Amino acid sequence: MIRQLTNVDKEVLTRYLKQVDQDFPIPLSEKVDLEEYSDKILLNGIGFVHIVEENIAGAILFYANDLETKMAYISVLSVSSAYRKRGIAQGLLTTCLQKCEAMGYQTICLHTHKTNYGAISLYEKNGFQRFDDGNRPGDWYLERKL
Repeated sequence: MIRQLTNVDKEVLTRYLKQVDQDFPIPLSEKVDLEEYSDKILLNGIGFVHIVEENIAGAILFYANDLETKMAYISVLSVSSAYRKRGIAQGLLTTCLQKCEAMGYQTICLHTHKTNYGAISLYEKNGFQRFDDGNRPGDWYLERKL
């Protein structure tokens, strides 16, 4: 079951992010404080989680708040290792894309590490185009029109 996060989900989200932190090519905790990041997402962003047996199996966290450019930004898409290869990431990404389209956004983008082959494959299968980003040499910039 996929559901949208609400303001009361800070502890649950922070706990999940700590659980999957080491699954990223560069741990998320090396880039941000996970509790502050949870606050920021719940205040300024949108998050969806896939729940299996009352546990968060996966999450997509994104920003759709740039009303001038109508460009949304995916900050995190992750699936807990115990739940991979079940279509959870695809379901979360589809939910995000549909939400952004419904909000009138025209483009969605993200950065991912160049060694994150599974993520790159998922995004390209969903119509994202990959570009080099001179400002972030270890990352790909991916973008899709909605």
